[in-house]
Amino acid sequence: MTINYGQVFQFFRYVFLGGIGAAIDLISFYFLIKVFISPLVANVVSTMLGVLTSYLLNSRFTFKSRYHVNQILSFIGVGALGIILSTLIVWAGVNLISATNLFSKVISMPIVALFQFSLNNHFTFKK
Repeated sequence: MTINYGQVFQFFRYVFLGGIGAAIDLISFYFLIKVFISPLVANVVSTMLGVLTSYLLNSRFTFKSRYHVNQILSFIGVGALGIILSTLIVWAGVNLISATNLFSKVISMPIVALFQFSLNNHFTFKK
């Protein structure tokens, strides 16, 4: 098995820049639930903010791509799948194992990041 170090480096850049989007996601989620918005609604709104931030940063710095309508739509589609997955994980954490909202959100983030990187790498930013 050969390791593609370029892709490994690209993944770490994606994670770093996605971390900025994730921080915006997590901080906005925290503040939204503090103003008594449902955790599921807060999750959708905060994830959308994180996805937008992540697209703007990753399209430029990770995938070295200019903004294109098809890419934006694809990234949003991948983001929507991430929102669904994240919402399912948050819901399961809160309702099935009685975890806190914030803990469930934190658990969902690395799972969703890996899922979205794979889809964006293979579909959104394919060369």
